[in-house]
Amino acid sequence: ADSPRIVDGGFPAFGPAVTFDKASAGSFNCAADVMTALLGGAETEIIHDPDWVEFPEIGAALTAAGAEENCYAVALCPASGKWAVGVGGSWTAREGAVRLAISLAVGAESADLEAAMNRFPDFASLCSKAGIGGDAQQALKKPRQ
Repeated sequence: ADSPRIVDGGFPAFGPAVTFDKASAGSFNCAADVMTALLGGAETEIIHDPDWVEFPEIGAALTAAGAEENCYAVALCPASGKWAVGVGGSWTAREGAVRLAISLAVGAESADLEAAMNRFPDFASLCSKAGIGGDAQQALKKPRQ
């Protein structure tokens, strides 16, 4: 999803989105711990936008991408220059989803990613689905010839 307001704040045009899924509840239960492992004490602002008032363009981008209309929250981490979206019907669902989403955004470039994936297997599975970590991460680190 992309947001002019976010871009105007100095963030990149695109950020990852994670949708809450009851079937993967384990991933969401560890979201706060994963976020702490990857972001440490970096200030992160989480803005819940259940009515699409703060960031209406994100809701539009999500539905254009085929997602069902739902409430979302946006996480902004100025220290890393990353932002992300969490989608879920309840505050708790959005909170878990947005924490995992910002963890994916920051984790993709973090030296602490492998340790976080080893410590949180459910997060490792999410990273794998997103193409982050493991073989994909090693390919990014290999020098080009």
